[in-house]
Amino acid sequence: MRLLKSQAGLTLTELLIAMAIFAIIMVPMLIILTGTSSSFSDSERRAELQRRGRLALTAMVDALSDAGCDPTGAGAFEPIPEATAAAITVAADLGGNRPGEMPDGDADDPAEKRGFRLLVGGTLVSEISDSAEPFGRRQLELTDDVRSLTFVYRDAFGEELDYRLLTGDKTENLLARSQVRSLEIRLELAPAEFPEFVPIVLTTTVVPPNLSGLSLAGATGGAFPEGKSADFGGPAVPAENAPAQSPAELAAVGAAANLRDSGVGSPRVIFDSPVDGAAIRLRLPVGAAAEDNDGTVRQVEFYLDDRILAVDGYSPYEAPGGWDPLSGEFAAADGHHLLYALAIDNRSQLGSDALVVEVRGRGGASFYLDTDHAAYVRSEEDLTAAFHVANRGTAPLVVTQLRPAWDNHNLLLSQVLLDGKLLFENTDGSPSGALVPLTEPLSLPSASSGEVSLVFIPRPGASSPRLGGTRIALLAADENGHRWGFAFYLTPTAFRLSNLLVFASTWGERWRDFYQLVRLSIGSQLWSDESYHLTSLPMSYESATWLTTANGDRNKGDGESSLGDDFHGRLDSDNRIHLYLLYDDTATPPLWVRNEYLKSRYTVTTDNPQTERMRVWLGTAEAGTVFFYGNRSAGSSTGIEAMYLLGVGGLFSSGAGSQPQIHN
Repeated sequence: MRLLKSQAGLTLTELLIAMAIFAIIMVPMLIILTGTSSSFSDSERRAELQRRGRLALTAMVDALSDAGCDPTGAGAFEPIPEATAAAITVAADLGGNRPGEMPDGDADDPAEKRGFRLLVGGTLVSEISDSAEPFGRRQLELTDDVRSLTFVYRDAFGEELDYRLLTGDKTENLLARSQVRSLEIRLELAPAEFPEFVPIVLTTTVVPPNLSGLSLAGATGGAFPEGKSADFGGPAVPAENAPAQSPAELAAVGAAANLRDSGVGSPRVIFDSPVDGAAIRLRLPVGAAAEDNDGTVRQVEFYLDDRILAVDGYSPYEAPGGWDPLSGEFAAADGHHLLYALAIDNRSQLGSDALVVEVRGRGGASFYLDTDHAAYVRSEEDLTAAFHVANRGTAPLVVTQLRPAWDNHNLLLSQVLLDGKLLFENTDGSPSGALVPLTEPLSLPSASSGEVSLVFIPRPGASSPRLGGTRIALLAADENGHRWGFAFYLTPTAFRLSNLLVFASTWGERWRDFYQLVRLSIGSQLWSDESYHLTSLPMSYESATWLTTANGDRNKGDGESSLGDDFHGRLDSDNRIHLYLLYDDTATPPLWVRNEYLKSRYTVTTDNPQTERMRVWLGTAEAGTVFFYGNRSAGSSTGIEAMYLLGVGGLFSSGAGSQPQIHN
């Protein structure tokens, strides 16, 4: 008989030990799984809160951006009738009494007053004016679980306004709500049932463009107030409902404030239209690209000579409708005129750009900076600046007022002379940007020119004041109320572009056949070594002088390397210039382009199937050497290789640039 093997199980002791080991393993696993589930639930809750918060924030920004919208200019309503720490109401003239009607000059129609308020319990609501509802408003819930809502109100200078003092009318020790130019929104969201929940924080800044537009609207002023018999003692003080948007120091010197150096962290702004030095005969866009590396650009203001053209708080920054130099409010006399852009960031720091354009087509007297003669500093006296002005018009020119500004604050203006004739003298000296009422008018017959000299004296206590290498802006007004402005750079040989050198060219000694300074227009050859052509070009860009390049050199130089001596070529200029660089828009430009240039809104098109669209990048350069570096890029239509064209704008003569020197 076969005997069965023993099938005895675990003893009780062994079973207890096994269960203990199992518990040691399973408890941490359960804790991990529970924590993971809790973490997932927390992440899901945070994502939902953030989604709802962003939707609410978007609704607020959209509505608050309309504050003060007044298309008819009636000014019959207050843009911000309520401003507290946790509630706001704005008014806008968006339409008439019935849907689809045009604005009617008030903000009393349905849905034209909108507000936002945090209710007890954490519910954020949107309010719309509705006379049929209690308290005259209808509430719509945007989101709940709001732990706090905070509005911060700021004036034109970026200073925070105490909401507790904001009233409808400015009185002693109180602030008017009409002083609000921007506001910050801070939204914190967290479930009320979880007090320990770390809140979601969302913030943004709103700059209603209609409030910014109050800057100088309806007020005379600037460097030269309107009218023949105006008091030329300085800019007028805007009315109480139209406070000056610009910082006080800008109003003090008019558009010549572009001579002030920007500080660290200041915004950067460069005109993208028109081109510097353009000849203007018809309406054209006026706009600029702007950026701020350590914050946001709050707005950009545009000036023509000493008058404000427009204020824009949104990119692309532009003057709505552009500028018509021959008719309308901003019609300008023939001659050179100064266009000026001022960028203001969220910390009220300033950046600026200026260019000079030529107006043609009105006839009569004209006032030009005569670029056929170099502006210079007299060698025998380095405190005297000399430059030529010209009257190319059909009538005599009689200028009675000047407002010169320069970038050396250790100097005072003592005399103004025309061909040696004394027009103004102040033995004590006048500061930069001060008005100069000429005792003898600056008179130029038709088709004549003359040398203007500005004689400076040292400011008391100044150490080693010098004028060499100085930027000067000149604003002038004649006896008929016409006004002109232009800016230039004083060196021994100003207004000259020269000395083109190219390195690392495939074409060796023949590079001068492929690198030339030319004017471009629709139909122009894109590359000097290939038969492709431009099929579109932004208005006024034909005014630039372009450096045509060889597409065969597209793989020369490592564009992503450190700059150092790794450059493709250089161009020397004795004047401040604007730079316009065309780069394949399907490519990511190399670092030297992205670091030194601003991307504009404009493109050009070509019949090159591999480079059908090229982006305009914007730069500026002071007098000196302009380097252009290697071409390698990422993601281009031709792999990693792309070529560019470099445009130069400004008041200069081509000089030796047409006969470039070769580098040995």
